[in-house]
Amino acid sequence: MGTATTADGILKTVEKTIAKHGLLEKGNAVLVGLSGGPDSVALLWCLNRLAPAMSLRVAAAHLNHALRGPAADSDAAFAAAFADRLGLPCYMKKVNVSAFQKAHGLGMEEAARILRYDFLSATATANGYTQIALGHHADDNAELVLMNFLRGSGLAGLGGIPVKRPLAFPGASTKAPMIVRPLMGLTREQILHLLKSNDLSWRTDQSNHDTMHLRNRVRHDLLPLLKRRFNPNIVETLNRTALLARQDEGWIQDCLSPLMKALLVQEGTPGVSLSIGRLREHPPSVAARVVREAFRKVKGDLRTITFSHVASVLALCRTGRCCGRLDLPERIRVERRNDTLRIYRSERPLRETPWSVPAGTAAPAPAYRLEAPGSATLEAFSLVMNVRRLTGAEARTDPLEAGQLSAFFDMDKITFPLVVRTFQPGDRFQPLGAGGTQKLKKFFIDHKVPPEARRQCPLLESAGRILWVVGHRIDERFKLTDSTQRALKVELTLAESLEKD
Repeated sequence: MGTATTADGILKTVEKTIAKHGLLEKGNAVLVGLSGGPDSVALLWCLNRLAPAMSLRVAAAHLNHALRGPAADSDAAFAAAFADRLGLPCYMKKVNVSAFQKAHGLGMEEAARILRYDFLSATATANGYTQIALGHHADDNAELVLMNFLRGSGLAGLGGIPVKRPLAFPGASTKAPMIVRPLMGLTREQILHLLKSNDLSWRTDQSNHDTMHLRNRVRHDLLPLLKRRFNPNIVETLNRTALLARQDEGWIQDCLSPLMKALLVQEGTPGVSLSIGRLREHPPSVAARVVREAFRKVKGDLRTITFSHVASVLALCRTGRCCGRLDLPERIRVERRNDTLRIYRSERPLRETPWSVPAGTAAPAPAYRLEAPGSATLEAFSLVMNVRRLTGAEARTDPLEAGQLSAFFDMDKITFPLVVRTFQPGDRFQPLGAGGTQKLKKFFIDHKVPPEARRQCPLLESAGRILWVVGHRIDERFKLTDSTQRALKVELTLAESLEKD
């Protein structure tokens, strides 16, 4: 990390970062993501200064997320004016992130990220830019390492922000632009010094000070505390830790490649198929790596794939049953058939719900009670619920064999009456395969369930605890185990009135 304090010294640090990591070569065309904030302004200014010596073709790109009203429009006007001042082209676009977020059941940050990268990728490809330069720096990297540590990340997460990476996504061309980060050798303090010493203004996004967001709490509370009370060079230390983690992760990935080839089963089907027998020959840490790599091959990245998802897949491999299935975020389905584990992306939503609550109903659907095993008609959902006891061999049914409208529970852990109701604020449960409880709202968001479908989703409850988010996941605490003696099967069927429509 550079220690330069003069403008020329800071610029030389950027040059060294570019050369050390091979971010840019002479004659490259580079598109700079220009938000108008201090980091992107400094990046565009630096690359414009370096352009003559390196024969670079430089341009800016600004995406207006339409999230902050007039302030967002002012940011766009500032970006266009700054690029014009430097004599550089500036590609502009305005999108409705809120509408995209609601339509796809995403978190706001994730929706903004997807649209931003789509815009940068499309703009770069259409106009012949081989690199997309982003303004991340050493403090950003330190913050991400801390955030990932707090979340319980492995080596990949502790590796922080890569200095360069392909703009990878499923089906991406080998000629897809490369993401590069020339400011990674600079601190936030150095960047602000560069701007002030060159009389460069910038825009301030007030949301960056909202400590409701974890990153802002890390930036404004945790990092300053660590710097003041524990290590004045904490940013440099965390960046060094990230470098070591990335190096180790790279070596592990190199070792993983031949192992993946040995475990692959060629079936001529979409997705990735693995030999369960050969997978179980390896230690759990290695098997988990293989499963994660299979997810990466199927979806292009590991976003939305959590520790609990991988643990659930490994549990599916260990079960003595011959078949089973898991449905994961982004239409990822995992199926076991005898000794083969198949991971693929479904063409259709995995949980298309056949029930229906009349649209525009102000009040929630009524709660239904079942005092003992038997049947109950759930008029508001146009469903019939059938509940029956299972004993003996039937009680050892693998819960992973359940369909979308059926589920199995350990009867000795359940108290009647059973209640069917809809979502209430504050609802929590422990999704099958997860290590702890989570808010049902977060589960719905993580699994891309649209708001209307959340309100319509039936919940099966016993003694105030959610047993089953119908059509999605049962609660881990009520699943069947090898010691289960009595099971309860709950099955929902469409009422005749709905089947006729």
